[in-house]
Amino acid sequence: ILSIDVTEKKRAEHALAVERQRLERIADAVPGLICTIVQHADGRVTIPYASRAIEAVYGLTAAEVAENFALITQRVSTEDNARLAAAMMQAAASMQTLHSEYQYNHPVRGWIWLEGHATPVRDIDGAIHWHGVIMDITARKTADKSLQDSENRFHSLFEHSPIAYQSLDQNGRYIDVNPELCHLLGYQPEELLGRNFGELWTPETADAFPNRFSRFVHDGITEAELQLKCKDGKTITVLLTGSIQHDSSNHFVRTHCILHDITARKAAEQALYA
Repeated sequence: ILSIDVTEKKRAEHALAVERQRLERIADAVPGLICTIVQHADGRVTIPYASRAIEAVYGLTAAEVAENFALITQRVSTEDNARLAAAMMQAAASMQTLHSEYQYNHPVRGWIWLEGHATPVRDIDGAIHWHGVIMDITARKTADKSLQDSENRFHSLFEHSPIAYQSLDQNGRYIDVNPELCHLLGYQPEELLGRNFGELWTPETADAFPNRFSRFVHDGITEAELQLKCKDGKTITVLLTGSIQHDSSNHFVRTHCILHDITARKAAEQALYA
């Protein structure tokens, strides 16, 4: 009877199994799908490895897509599919990391947003192995869209508001003005942006600007009646109400101020008590 000692072989197999389990646990902990996609020289595309997250990300199993990559690509939006194919070809030619964002029609969840990062490696047979991670970024895209919609609404309000609005930097220089403010003062936006607000105060009050602006920045809010010089030399009286915007670290970002023209009201009050 011929006996062969397979102890070392068994030890190696056990060590390999332990290492595979360790890598699978790491892959499961990664917030996304880890996979390898292979573009073969004969044109075939396969997925020899995909972590268990593939079912959450693509709504498909690793077994389903292993030899049928089209199950994934046919669910990518038409526009993104063409763009991805071109980007993949370019990255393969230069052997550079591919970064992509695209919409995918998930079998259960409907249209979602995915983001992928993959690095190409060419083997001796000419096949290109893409090692990468794919993450669901739908929540981020939704938040980005909500933020953009909010900014668009603010911009529309800013541009069409019947109330004069201005924003100053920490030195008191204009960084934003709306059309109503320009109409009130008689300037074009480019004539105000970058200019110090104190330059529009009357000669009698201009010297007080630095101290009053510093107090505004310190207090965080202000409400004051001011006399301002318009471009045509006319003096108007405005009621300015303002607040300071701070960042998450409580650092100054900008002022937000609205100005009401109360020149006529002040004239009426003076006439009443004359």
